[in-house]
Amino acid sequence: RREVQGGRLLGVGLVDAGSGYDSQSIVPVHFGVARATRVDAVIAVRRGAPAVIRDLDVARWAGRVLHIRVGGDGRAWVVE
Repeated sequence: RREVQGGRLLGVGLVDAGSGYDSQSIVPVHFGVARATRVDAVIAVRRGAPAVIRDLDVARWAGRVLHIRVGGDGRAWVVE
């Protein structure tokens, strides 16, 4: 889920991490961010509160892949 600074929702993408015992998948989710310059990435996880990366600079990631990982403790980070 992506939101601009004013809280306006820009997009939502659902990724099924697989089905069955201990299944996982890596599936890209693509978002356009209109004219936003900074966004928050909110990643809903199965258990616990959503993982959040705040204030991402859109210009820095334009034309590049942004990899976000979420650890077992629920913390999210950008993999560069």
